[in-house]
Amino acid sequence: MRPIGFSTGALAYADFRRGLEIVLASRLQAVELSALRENELFPLLDALDSLDLREFSYISLHAPSEFSAAQEPGIRDRLSRELWRNWPIVIHPDTIHDFGLWREFGPLLAIENMDKRKAIGRSAQEFT
Repeated sequence: MRPIGFSTGALAYADFRRGLEIVLASRLQAVELSALRENELFPLLDALDSLDLREFSYISLHAPSEFSAAQEPGIRDRLSRELWRNWPIVIHPDTIHDFGLWREFGPLLAIENMDKRKAIGRSAQEFT
């Protein structure tokens, strides 16, 4: 059976610790640690070693959903320091300015499909 879980961002806006508490209390096996805004990313990544994640069989990190081309290398560099954890890094396709920057993530880069409000990434055809 596949693990079921939630994104911390869906449960507690901009508060990954509160979102994690909710997921843990629900006894779910999967969690997406969410930093949907750029200012949430570095505090989340800095806190990873202090979070109790033992209950989870699946953990992913959600990168910010919007950042500039100038911010992209720094965000990518900081996320690449976490690749040793072997957790998928979820990213929106419309935030990527230079796909080459993300090549080192290999299969750990999870490009999330978008909904009808977005101009790209809504279907498999738009990813080819």
